[in-house]
Amino acid sequence: MEELINLHHLDVSGTKIEEMPVQMGRLKSLRQLSAFVVGRSAGSSIGELREFPQLQRLILWNCPTLSSFPKDGLPTTLTTLYIGNCKRLEFLPDEMLAKLTSLESLWIENSCDSLRNFPVSIFPKLKKLDIRGCENLESLSFIEGGVNENLSHLRELFISDCPNLMCFQCQGRWPTPNLNDFTVGKCKNFKSLPEGIHTLTALRLLQVDDLPNLESFAEGGLPPNIRHLCTRSCERLRAPVVKYWGLEGLVSLEYFIIGGSILETLLKEHLLPTALRILVISGCDSILVLPGEGEGLRHLTSLQVLRIDACENLQFLPGEGLQHLTSLQELHITSCHSIQFLPEEGLPLSLSLLSIRNCSTLEKRYQNMTGKDWTKISHIPCIRVNGQVIII
Repeated sequence: MEELINLHHLDVSGTKIEEMPVQMGRLKSLRQLSAFVVGRSAGSSIGELREFPQLQRLILWNCPTLSSFPKDGLPTTLTTLYIGNCKRLEFLPDEMLAKLTSLESLWIENSCDSLRNFPVSIFPKLKKLDIRGCENLESLSFIEGGVNENLSHLRELFISDCPNLMCFQCQGRWPTPNLNDFTVGKCKNFKSLPEGIHTLTALRLLQVDDLPNLESFAEGGLPPNIRHLCTRSCERLRAPVVKYWGLEGLVSLEYFIIGGSILETLLKEHLLPTALRILVISGCDSILVLPGEGEGLRHLTSLQVLRIDACENLQFLPGEGLQHLTSLQELHITSCHSIQFLPEEGLPLSLSLLSIRNCSTLEKRYQNMTGKDWTKISHIPCIRVNGQVIII
C-alpha cells in the first residue's frame, strides 16, 4: 500500500476491514478516503490523517473507541467531512476548526456526545451542514465576536434527533441570506427560531417537524419563494400564528405537509395557496371532519395529489369540496381507521389513481370485484388497495 504514492482515491466501503493498512501516511497524494477505520497499530491510528496534505474528503465511521482527533487537527484541505457513530469522539476545539477554511460539507451523525454548542459561524465556506442524533447538543451559534457572521455560502441546514437542542444563537435576524433548504425536526426541547425567516428569499424548502415545544415561528411571514413546506407534530403551535404566515400569497408553494390543530384554521379561513400541487394532511387526530364540508379545499384547482395519512378520528371526506378539485390525479388514504366510506357524491373525474392502505373498513368496502361499493370506484384507471394494484 505504501508504494502507491500517486493514489488519489481510496474506497474501502463495503469491506470488512478492521483497521487501515499500516503506513497509510505515505499516500501523500490521497484526496478522497471513503472511510477511515481506526486501528491499534502505530501505522493505522487516527494520527495518520495529518500525513495527507491534499485530502479533500474524509469519512470517519463507526469508531466507538475513538475519543480524539489528531493533536495537530485535520488536513486543512478538507472540503467534505462525515463523522458517524463515533459517540466518544471529542469535537475539534474552535482554534482547530478555524483552520478548516475550505470545508464545504459537514455531516455529524450519532457522534460527539460531549458537543454542547456548535459554532456554525466558524466555517466561512460551509455550504451544507447536517447534524443528526447529537444527544447533548443544546444550541447552534451563528455569532462570532458578538455579532452575526455573514454565512452567505450556506445552502442547506438539516438538524434532527437532537433532544436537548433548544435554540439557534444569533443576533436578531438570520445571517444566511442564500439558504435554500432548512429542516429542524425531532428535537423535543426546541423552543424558538430566530426572527425574520421571511427575509430568506432564497429558501425553497422549509420543514419544521416533531417539535412539541415550539410555540411560534414565522410571525413576520414565511419566505416568499418557498416551494416545499412541512409543519407537523408541533403541539404547542397555536392556530392564531398561521394567520401571520401569509400562506395565501405564496404563489410558489407547491408542496405542503400539514399536521395538528392548525389545519382547522387553514381550512376555515381559506388560507391554503391556490398554487398547491401536492397537499399532505398527516397526523390530525383531533379532527373528526374537515371544516366547512371541504370549503377550504375547493379553491385548490391546481392540486394534483392529495394524501391523508394517520388521521385516526377523521370520519368522512367532503364530497362537495373534492368535486371542485378539477386537476386532482391522485388520492391516497392511509391509516384512517374511522373513515367508513368514500363521498356519496363521488370522486373527481380527473382522478387516475386511488390508493387505500391500512384502512380496514374502506379496504373491505372497496375490495376488487367483491366489495360492496366496488362499482363506485371501478372507473378509476388505477386502484391500489393495501398494496394490491388493480389496473382498469
